[in-house]
Amino acid sequence: MTFLKVATTDELWAGEMMPVECAGHCVLLVNLDHKIYAYENACPHLRTPLSEGSLQGKVLTCSTHGWQFDAGNGRGINPQTASLKSVAVQVENEDILIDVCDTATKGEQ
Repeated sequence: MTFLKVATTDELWAGEMMPVECAGHCVLLVNLDHKIYAYENACPHLRTPLSEGSLQGKVLTCSTHGWQFDAGNGRGINPQTASLKSVAVQVENEDILIDVCDTATKGEQ
């Protein structure tokens, strides 16, 4: 795994989300209760950037058709059959690092 720095914890406050680009990949970072999650920044429905949607508590809602996901695990809420593509993430000191080469594994702080 090759982790690359994409942001710092000072840039992503608890309860917020933030899009980043790394090695040609668009990734959405989400800070839930000071744990960092990372997902491909695309709704599985029509590939709309999830960063254009909203985050209310742990519910991430796509702006196009209102699909909803649990931002803590990427599972679909509506519809339940959908899920987000996770990106491995880790925090070292204040740096947020992701590994876009390993999108099958979700890491957290």
